[in-house]
Amino acid sequence: MKRGAGPATYAEWADALARLEPGDADDEVLRDLAEARMDLSGGQAERLARRVSELFGLRVRRIADSIAKRLGARTSDLDYDRAILAARHELGALARVVAAPCWPQEARKTMRSSLDEFARKAQEELEKTARRAERDDQGRMLSLVRKLPLLVPWPDAGASAAPPSSKASPAPDRPAGRRIIF
Repeated sequence: MKRGAGPATYAEWADALARLEPGDADDEVLRDLAEARMDLSGGQAERLARRVSELFGLRVRRIADSIAKRLGARTSDLDYDRAILAARHELGALARVVAAPCWPQEARKTMRSSLDEFARKAQEELEKTARRAERDDQGRMLSLVRKLPLLVPWPDAGASAAPPSSKASPAPDRPAGRRIIF
């Protein structure tokens, strides 16, 4: 695949998915996927859909394992905060991948509902665990869980799936400076 051109063949799509797997090059891959085309036969499209599903499942499992590992190693409330914030960051990265316009509408919808369901269940588990520890920590953990909910930060529907560039100019329709609301 030429630099700046999105994937079109099955091999190029497979390469893009392999680059998405570790989660450390999402922004770069998403820029490439913005120009993606699907010139695939029926069998190739089916295999690609299976690979996308496996990639999504792997990334969700990795987030779950990361949450469990970080919370298991916590020694303070600050560690608990950091674990939840890291999970929210990882969910945000995966949400940008899921929201990429290159995926068929139905696949995006399925992955989005699955990711929302994962976050909802993880939040419920965090709250249940915090309630059990409430006696020992005077409710500090439960307070933290409620202050930092494990929600999926979905990109705006009209915005690109990739995070905004730091070189981007401010939106022309918003006035510069502070807004004072009474």
